[in-house]
Amino acid sequence: MSEIERLRELVDTGKEDRKAIDELVDENLRLRSFIEEVFEIAFGDDAINRDFSYEEVLERLREFSDKSFAQENNDE
Repeated sequence: MSEIERLRELVDTGKEDRKAIDELVDENLRLRSFIEEVFEIAFGDDAINRDFSYEEVLERLREFSDKSFAQENNDE
């Protein structure tokens, strides 16, 4: 294999690696955005930066859900 062929192979591999990295970064950003929105539903604006744990957020969302379910049942 010539030097040029080896370089081309490295470049092609690099492109595949960059594409995989870009996809991982995009997925990470989507997850971060989703988590931030969930925190804000639970605790309001900028909740992600106010030291709430994931467990606290889930607990709060469960409370909202339980209260909503109870209210729906009382309305019937």
